[in-house]
Order: sequence, then C-alpha cells, then structure tokens
Amino acid sequence: MRCRRPLVAIALALTLTATACGGSPTASQGGGGNAEVADGAKQVYDRFNGLSGQERTDELLKAAKAEGELSVGVIVDVKHTAATPPGARVSVTARYTGREGKLYAFEVSVKDPGGEVMTGVHKRAVIQLARLLEAAEKRR
Repeated sequence: MRCRRPLVAIALALTLTATACGGSPTASQGGGGNAEVADGAKQVYDRFNGLSGQERTDELLKAAKAEGELSVGVIVDVKHTAATPPGARVSVTARYTGREGKLYAFEVSVKDPGGEVMTGVHKRAVIQLARLLEAAEKRR
C-alpha cells in the first residue's frame, strides 16, 4: 500500500490490529502520543466497528486504496466440503488475516444449517487502474 495518505494508513493499521485483538486502538490514552493520529484512528475504528462480512471487507479495501486504484481478486483457493440442499440458507464469513507482500489475505468460509460447506483463502491486490488497462491493451 502506498502511503499517500499516512493518517489513513496508520488508522487502517490500528483498526486491523484492533479488529484482530477485539479492542479499540484508542481505548488507552496513557500519556503522550499524537492526538491527531489518535483522533483519526478512532474515526476509522468507529467507521469499521459496525460493519461485518463483505461490507467490512469492501470498506477496508476502499480505505486502503487511493484515487486511480482498485482492488482485484488475485487468488481464490477454496475447498467444497459438503453439498448444500437447494433453498437452504448459507452464511459467508471473510476474515482479514493480514498482508502477504502486496496481497491482502482473507480466510473465507461458508456454512449452512448442517455446518461448513466451503472453506479457503482469498487474496486481493490494490493495483493502478491505468497500469491494468495498459497491460490489457497490450494483449489485443
């Protein structure tokens, strides 16, 4: 991730850490620190705290990218472990597990009333739109 927006980058990192640990990055104000960063982190934390699932994933990736960038799926590695009956409700969970080089990694799972039906990994990259279009044009 490019740090064109250092405050957003710091706040996003704090949010992801807090999400993994289950607490607010601004819960302890113990002496010192940068008030602007703390306020920014709290705003970002509050923004993502009420979200879950795909909505949270979309918003985290949106915050990580700058103007002219987009998020693309690079790796989808899933294992189907059971059949789901027609018409059954399913729930999908995507959990951000961290960065792997330039990729944002997520553990994904799908469950129906009988239990797990799919599990796997999904990795996304934030890329320059212009660069993607140039590369696609070269393939003509």
